[in-house]
Amino acid sequence: MLTMQHLLRARLRRIALAAVAIALCILNTEVAHAWDDPEEFGPVLKEQILAQVQDHIARQVYVHGVEFGDWPRHVARYANAIENAQTPDEFARALNEALERFGISHASIVPPRMARDLGGASTSEIGIGVSLRPASGGGLRVVGVPDDSGARGLLNPGDVILTIDGKRAKNEADLAGEVDSIALVRVRRVKGGATEEVGVTRKARAPEFAPVGFRLVDDDAAYLSIATFSDGYDEATIAQRFEEIKGRSFLVLDLRGNGGGRVTNFLHLLTFFFEPGTRVGIPVGSEDAAKFVLSTGLPPSDAFLVAAWMKDGYVVEEDRSARFAGAVAVLIDGGSASASECTASALRELRRAPLVGSRSSGALLVSRFFPLPGGFAMQAPVMDYITVRGFRPEGVGLAPDITVRSKDHEEAVRIAIKHLRGQSP
Repeated sequence: MLTMQHLLRARLRRIALAAVAIALCILNTEVAHAWDDPEEFGPVLKEQILAQVQDHIARQVYVHGVEFGDWPRHVARYANAIENAQTPDEFARALNEALERFGISHASIVPPRMARDLGGASTSEIGIGVSLRPASGGGLRVVGVPDDSGARGLLNPGDVILTIDGKRAKNEADLAGEVDSIALVRVRRVKGGATEEVGVTRKARAPEFAPVGFRLVDDDAAYLSIATFSDGYDEATIAQRFEEIKGRSFLVLDLRGNGGGRVTNFLHLLTFFFEPGTRVGIPVGSEDAAKFVLSTGLPPSDAFLVAAWMKDGYVVEEDRSARFAGAVAVLIDGGSASASECTASALRELRRAPLVGSRSSGALLVSRFFPLPGGFAMQAPVMDYITVRGFRPEGVGLAPDITVRSKDHEEAVRIAIKHLRGQSP
């Protein structure tokens, strides 16, 4: 008589031969309630989760250079670890090892005890209230620390979190936990490279408008600082500032420490620099790749080829009477990530804006949380990004045209303005 364990092992083997059949087993009616209605952990639940993970990978997950059709054969190699997992945490670790070795960055399976804390939370600000992106050498790079974060004064943009509560830091979800509990993190400092351990209190935060730094510089220049493209992005204040900039010849746009946020917000900012209809970037997702395959017969894994084939992308739509026509320079650093890098690359490629400061984060993959049966969740990348001139910043960042290493925050501003005026920095 077959046990449930034998059935699970057989199921895993069949995944390698029949990925399409697995997709037919998806229980879509349960997805909407996954976080609210945990099921008993066991072989049946494991099978349901594996089916949905396979479906998300087949239909929605996308990263340049990864052959997603190989996932069924790959995960079958982890049948023993998956079968032997006795707890939700052990099961999540087994699947996360499979995801990591498959080459999908920004991907993880979150067990129920952590997924419950993520319901309704931002994918970029959870647990200790900081914005994080995977660091190229491992760990999580801090790209933004709001004023009301429990990490304020303890972590700085550019720091890299190496471990969380003694375990290697892989994903921002690793920082989730109960409100007011302490996350013990080992961090490598951006200044000096020293490592130290700090305890950070987990807090719930409500979104609020971030301050917009602004000042006029002499008679011909202006300085504008955008702290975030997330929920705190203030459209009204930014529009007002561009009205005040009218007639100026030079603008320094400061995106240092801006960890990114919503696409709609960075596109709003770019309406003050570009005419309607201007394509400013090319996001590449699984649907785009599938259409590319049907049209060309070429494999879907090369995001550069897919982007070159695509006709659409991120496009500026709104016309602005306060559009800035002068010369612009953009300040960046290791805390400039995601939407900030989209903004900076568009201005450099289409407005010849010099980038001033230090290399940006190199974190442009768009990731989502997918509910799974039994209270689990899956975070995975759903979109890669190619600039309009065919560059992929993910993992490498944007190199500055003018490097500024001074600890004086204003030095980069002075150098940018001198450069724009045609003077030697």
